[in-house]
Amino acid sequence: EVRLVATKVTGDAHVPAGQQSWWARLAAGDGGADPPVGVGAEALPLVPPLPSSAPLKLEAGVQLADEGFVNPRWEEGASLEVRSASSLLLTFGEARGSDAAAPPLLFER
Repeated sequence: EVRLVATKVTGDAHVPAGQQSWWARLAAGDGGADPPVGVGAEALPLVPPLPSSAPLKLEAGVQLADEGFVNPRWEEGASLEVRSASSLLLTFGEARGSDAAAPPLLFER
């Protein structure tokens, strides 16, 4: 399995800076060796280009915790919409449990 992983730069009362915040599934595993790990384009798997007519939607998960980073856990049920090379929209869906009305997060560069 190949995942895009986001690490918190600034933390909050629940999940501090430096912890992983969310992940999005780029490709399903094939039972083979783990994908390359490293920094830089040479370590990244080849991903097909973005569709020109519609955003790319990926399965995602978010890390939740009680205040003070107590009881950290990963919740699936979120989705990441890749709108362009510089715009991502993370929607929590069922991943927030009772807080399902949480607004989506827009990341732009």
